[in-house]
Amino acid sequence: LVYIPTPNQVSPENLWLLDLTTKKARQLATFNSRDTRTFDVTPDGKQITYSKQTGMNYDVFSMHADGSHQRRLTISSAFEGRSAYSPSGQKIVYVRDAKDTNLYVMSDDGSGKHAITEGKQVDHVSPDWGPKP
Repeated sequence: LVYIPTPNQVSPENLWLLDLTTKKARQLATFNSRDTRTFDVTPDGKQITYSKQTGMNYDVFSMHADGSHQRRLTISSAFEGRSAYSPSGQKIVYVRDAKDTNLYVMSDDGSGKHAITEGKQVDHVSPDWGPKP
């Protein structure tokens, strides 16, 4: 079980993994912002995507579910975050807010980034793909 503690708990800006068998929790990652409340786990439970503050903006990252292999998938001066995996776990949808706010999709390795919405009146908060197996 992956979670972020509530603000009144210790280290509310960190991502934690709870082993449901042993009931022991361990920290997976440390963040510098509260926008890390948006994260998603692949349907097979092997990968996690999240947004993290990088300088003045946010970018999309991924890591293995054990906290290893943390990698930055987007690099931009725009806000890029609130990511979610597709039901197959091979694509990631995310919000990109540069001049206009739009939804983008990329492969789980960060390649193939492209907009799937466009326009000045588009407002996206937390995209998701819908039912997952």
